[in-house]
Amino acid sequence: DDNGSVADFSSIQDALEASVDGDRIYVCPGTYEEKLNVTKDVELISLAGPRTTIVDVTDLSDGSVMNLSSSALIEGFTLMGASADSICFYGGGIKISGNPSVTSHIYPIIRNNIIRDNFACKVGSIYIGGAATGSGETYNTVTIQNNLIYDNGTGTSNTGGIGVNCSRSVDSVIENNVF
Repeated sequence: DDNGSVADFSSIQDALEASVDGDRIYVCPGTYEEKLNVTKDVELISLAGPRTTIVDVTDLSDGSVMNLSSSALIEGFTLMGASADSICFYGGGIKISGNPSVTSHIYPIIRNNIIRDNFACKVGSIYIGGAATGSGETYNTVTIQNNLIYDNGTGTSNTGGIGVNCSRSVDSVIENNVF
């Protein structure tokens, strides 16, 4: 709960850090001004949907709204406000990549969200990548369904929508999204 009155945490990131694989985290309606780093296999679900549960990083430093490196479910949020003013990064709304120090395969699901008003150097809304540095490689099988994606932009490429690193994304499903 963004005002801390009902729930155990007033920050989504605090709830993520306290979670363990398999947990389900319900997020109350509100505007959360924080970047999210999702490293555990959890379900992150808005209680009231994307029109009233907003993660807005407009006033924060450069970078993605959400970095996702796990087999998490992300459902029912508006993700907005990323900017690439001083650094070049991929995925303004969501950057999906794995841990470069281990070989892994992750299966995130991005469903029923609004991803808008994000600006990245490359790929404004969702980037499906994969770590290929360090001692391991990560391959992604991502499901992206029923999202509304608009008003995202880039500085060096023409990908305001979804960008896919084909050599690192195996059997991903992108369906029923509106751009």
